[in-house]
Amino acid sequence: MEHLERAFSGLIRCKSETFTDLCRYVIDCHRQHQPVERTPLGIYIQETRRLEEILDAYGAKGNRRWAPFRQVIAAAKFASDGLYKALHLKYALPFYRIKPVEGDCSGDTDCATAEFTAMLAEISSSFLQIATELAVPLPEERPFVYCRDAETPPFQLTRDVPTRSSPDPGRTIVNLATSFLNQVESSEIIDTFENVQDLSVPECLPAVFNERQLRRYENEFHTIQAAYDTALAGTDVETQDADLPFLRGHVTMIYHLLEIGTAVAHYYERHVQFCGEGEAPARFLPQGRARFLLLKFSLGYTVRYLEIAQDLCRELLGRYAEIDEITVPAPIYRGFHVRPSSLVAKIVRHYGTDVTISLGSEVCDASSAMDIIRLNERIYAEKRRRLAEDVTRLAQAAEETELMPVLLALLEEHLIVLYSGDIQLKDFPRAASESLAEYANRAVARLLATGKIDIRSNIEVTLRGDIRVLEDVRVLADHGYGEDSFGNNVTLPPELSYLKR
Repeated sequence: MEHLERAFSGLIRCKSETFTDLCRYVIDCHRQHQPVERTPLGIYIQETRRLEEILDAYGAKGNRRWAPFRQVIAAAKFASDGLYKALHLKYALPFYRIKPVEGDCSGDTDCATAEFTAMLAEISSSFLQIATELAVPLPEERPFVYCRDAETPPFQLTRDVPTRSSPDPGRTIVNLATSFLNQVESSEIIDTFENVQDLSVPECLPAVFNERQLRRYENEFHTIQAAYDTALAGTDVETQDADLPFLRGHVTMIYHLLEIGTAVAHYYERHVQFCGEGEAPARFLPQGRARFLLLKFSLGYTVRYLEIAQDLCRELLGRYAEIDEITVPAPIYRGFHVRPSSLVAKIVRHYGTDVTISLGSEVCDASSAMDIIRLNERIYAEKRRRLAEDVTRLAQAAEETELMPVLLALLEEHLIVLYSGDIQLKDFPRAASESLAEYANRAVARLLATGKIDIRSNIEVTLRGDIRVLEDVRVLADHGYGEDSFGNNVTLPPELSYLKR
């Protein structure tokens, strides 16, 4: 076993020569209050990944002697990657088109950079110490030589690439703005942040949110950024609409802030959460540092930029959404009761544009299920009025004086839906002074009130707004608003699958 240890120590010494130089470089930068430059930092990141792979291949995580060494490399990988992301924000921030938010984002980015730098220096010192304790023969101290360049370019090359045309830019912008608003709503980042402001990191992770969620949010906003760059960056429409670069800037800020938050959450859940207070992972990421990086910096500014970008997206939707009008039938089963109203409202909110639903002169907000339900009272009154006219017509045309033939005629003409086969009329006598039409209307009113029947009517409502919303509402109407004529739930079509979220 001893010869294997010596062989492994020699291997690690060979594989970590460059990394050792970089650790000394980082320590020296921190000691002299000099910034760590991105060129050596990028090499540092590569070296941590290479060393991590070697250590895992030899089973260091499961070896009591080498496990602390593996922990330090994992910490170095996290801190160097976090520092690189923070430096990217620091130097790119002046070039992003973003609106001002509450707080000092530039100053807090500097603080985040300083925290990651201090952490990386601590980890680098620990690496040198542990390597010495493990008898890894480290190389002699020597300067790390690399190609120095300016962190921020002193000039910009002439922009002479011609702008390209964007096919159907209006729909592209509308879809991007909608994707952004949907992601904000489905992720619940804003509500989550409100709930954790007074909590400690151990109380937040993973009980309130976790690395997996943050990574999903990060990927979603990265997808929106990529979609913008594919469809709009460098196009004529981007040069014509000054708000579009702001949309790109905010999406990019949110993506990079979530990158940092995801990295902190990952390291905390994977390495800090289950270790003792004095162990290396907990020392490198103490509670104060973790709370600043995760809650105050990453999530805090993510929420601020989200809130401003939401308003920007709504403005873009109002400007570019294609407005139209459609007429659809009211639901067969009890009209716009809770389920149909909720589904219509959810479609409208999914797209984030203003849509109205109306019957005659009565107009309501189609994004509010309660408003639609209130409109349903007007619909039901109209259905009852029409049914009363049909009952009177059929009663006057009846050759008999009995009630049952009138009810059967209503069923044959598909004017009512029968929910109960147990309709007893013997206990509902006709008054001496009543005509058959009056008696039939009174009987129908009683059957409606007791839920034995319902009115089947061709009453239609009109929706006006974003054509994409109208298309989805028409699909919903074609599928019975998610119900059959007896109120049973039916499967929605694939194009409305987002309603299941």
